[in-house]
Amino acid sequence: MASVTSTIIIDQADDPEVRFSNSHAGQGHGWRHNQKEVYAMADPATTAQVSGNAQVSGTARVSGNTQVFGTAWVFGNAQVFGTARVSGNTQVSGNAWVSGNAQVSGTARVFGNARVSGTAQVSGTAQVSGNAQVSSNDHIAWVDRVGSGSSMTLHRVNNDGDIGWRINAGCRHWEAATVADVCAMVRANVKGGHVDEWSGVEYEQRARWAKQVRAALKFLAASVVEGAN
Repeated sequence: MASVTSTIIIDQADDPEVRFSNSHAGQGHGWRHNQKEVYAMADPATTAQVSGNAQVSGTARVSGNTQVFGTAWVFGNAQVFGTARVSGNTQVSGNAWVSGNAQVSGTARVFGNARVSGTAQVSGTAQVSGNAQVSSNDHIAWVDRVGSGSSMTLHRVNNDGDIGWRINAGCRHWEAATVADVCAMVRANVKGGHVDEWSGVEYEQRARWAKQVRAALKFLAASVVEGAN
């Protein structure tokens, strides 16, 4: 079911099939047209486009000339504005923002207090979280499958003015002031193939996964630029 929130203009909104009713667990009035639902908690502007099976819910806001389509889901307190594009099976949640000309696609996840803006492109299985500050492709890189199958993402963070780097891998994350330092933390975690999350897996398999992680770290480090605006 595609759903969008609040006052956005739905295609053919004057169609008699459009219904205005109370909905969404008492969160206010909403329109329903074909497979789109509109809830009053969000604040989309009239030029925003939400289509396909996309969903915008909670107190999320979609505004400007943005497009949210595919099966993308924008929820929580997330905001999508400017001319940003959110598509595919992506999720933008928490207090995350996607703005400027940024594009988020694939099965990427943007959450926490993350900020994706400028010309940044986030796709595949990338995960952007924490206090991420990603405004160009120099600030982020990811590998879609490494080790036991989880993706690994390296991106810039801004913690109260202190710029650093974060690696998200599966359910774990590491942060440090430099790319080299955060990569060293992950490298130490898989040294010799000893990783708590890999317990119960044969040593040879764990050692092979550890080689993949080390190779991925080299790729990630070579793909970002420290000090880039």
